Amino acid sequence: MPRRRAIFTNIKNENTFLPTWLEYYSRFFDTKDIFILDFGSEKEYTEKLSEKFSVIEAKTPINHWFDDLPKVFDEVIKTHNELLNSYEYVLFAEADEIIYHPMGLDNYIENTNHDYTTCTGYELIHLPEKEPKLDKNKKILSQRNYWYREYFHFSKTSLSRVPLKWGIGYHNTEEPKRFEEDFVLLHLHKWDYDQCLERHLHWGKTNWSQKSIDEENCWHYQITEKEKFNE
Repeated sequence: MPRRRAIFTNIKNENTFLPTWLEYYSRFFDTKDIFILDFGSEKEYTEKLSEKFSVIEAKTPINHWFDDLPKVFDEVIKTHNELLNSYEYVLFAEADEIIYHPMGLDNYIENTNHDYTTCTGYELIHLPEKEPKLDKNKKILSQRNYWYREYFHFSKTSLSRVPLKWGIGYHNTEEPKRFEEDFVLLHLHKWDYDQCLERHLHWGKTNWSQKSIDEENCWHYQITEKEKFNE
């Protein structure tokens, strides 16, 4: 008989958000049921992760995380389907996504009987003129007072017991969205101004393909000017 619930994410050398992600979801899932789909992180990094969690080595090699996003999406969909062979429900959350329900995710999943559930998405944002830099030793929401509703990008169908076919960005599936009250996705991308800027500048200066530039693929990560970033 399949186990009730598992969760997975996808990464490549993700040091900014993954520690918080693992700490949070370990409250609701056994560590053996937490899967990390890895797209070529440094060996020492994945070996340390695999001491506690289940690391899946991606079958698809990628060079540039954003140029190769279609390959990443395809492999995420395949991994989700494969996990459904062993688990009744599978939750997918990217490394900068915290999914919350007041019952606790474990209790919510134990009591749901829906085929899939869509989160209500919110973007957490740091206003540096009003709030201090993030201290990861303190609770995140005790340091942040601002967020806004984000329907298109982060109101995602994330929990499912049936195969899903996400589009680019995992924003939508072929199935209509089915919202559940208080099932919330909090996007942490902007949780600290300086960290966010550093991350953008790093990716903006990498070697993007001309195709991604022309199509403005992940255009916000191509920004290298601080003034444009502030916009």
